[in-house]
Amino acid sequence: MVENNSLKVNIAFALLCVVWGTTYLGIDIAVDYIPPFMLSALRHLIAGPFFLAYCFFYKKEKMPDKKTLLQLVTMGILLIVGGNAMVCWAEKTIPSGLTAVICSLSPMFITVMSLFIFKEFKITYKIILGLLLGLLGVALIFLKDLSVTLNEDLYFALAALLIAILCWALGSVLLKKNSIKTSIFMNIGWQMVFAGTINMVISYFFEDNSNLLHTEIKGIYALLYLVVAGSLIGYGCYLYVLNYYPPARVSMHTYINTIIAVFVGWLIGGERINEYIVLGTLIVLAGVLIVNKEYARLAEKNNN
Repeated sequence: MVENNSLKVNIAFALLCVVWGTTYLGIDIAVDYIPPFMLSALRHLIAGPFFLAYCFFYKKEKMPDKKTLLQLVTMGILLIVGGNAMVCWAEKTIPSGLTAVICSLSPMFITVMSLFIFKEFKITYKIILGLLLGLLGVALIFLKDLSVTLNEDLYFALAALLIAILCWALGSVLLKKNSIKTSIFMNIGWQMVFAGTINMVISYFFEDNSNLLHTEIKGIYALLYLVVAGSLIGYGCYLYVLNYYPPARVSMHTYINTIIAVFVGWLIGGERINEYIVLGTLIVLAGVLIVNKEYARLAEKNNN
């Protein structure tokens, strides 16, 4: 079946890599006009109902039970509130390309968490090497700038990214461990609606939304791009590719996203690229690729 659909799958995978790589710049533009938690709320409250409408009206799926809905709330808090919204908040300080590079470390955190959550998971020297390379790459990226621009805002932004990565990693691992009895579209739809609502509440109490109704057209375009390209097309392509390829192979998009995000941030966003960023990015990508390949090898070995 993969062979017969190889062209469509490859096109979908390419779209996934490009689209999710550009959303970092989309966020970077949008947060100049829309508060970060409100941005995440609007994005997911607009996209989520599309997935739910597809499930309820086209696929005729039933409403999940209370236990499943509670699981989806938890996943939404970890992946969207703790993950996406914190990335939006951090991008008010950190450029989109560097944000993508740091977020590409999430597979490494997933690997570490898997050691504690999955008894059958084993770590090897290649995984350790990949983890160390990733940390070295991130340190190198900031080596020059930290000596000049180190300030309180940067501290908080880096902390927010760390929280986002940890939440995304924990949510991903728990999602793998606790299989939720709904379709993937239903899963995503309810996560977006629940998390979007929570982000809306957080924004109401802690952000200044007085100018929201007067948002400039550039901010509206950025929001619409994140809704259509990032959530609807991005998630759609991801789910389509996942039907044909194993998750370990699909996860390779994370590393390609990073390269595209750094390039787009430089080409369109006017973000700076120097030798530290180039070398650090290459080291980070090498590290996460080593970890991913070794994880895939171990998974294949356990299945044989």
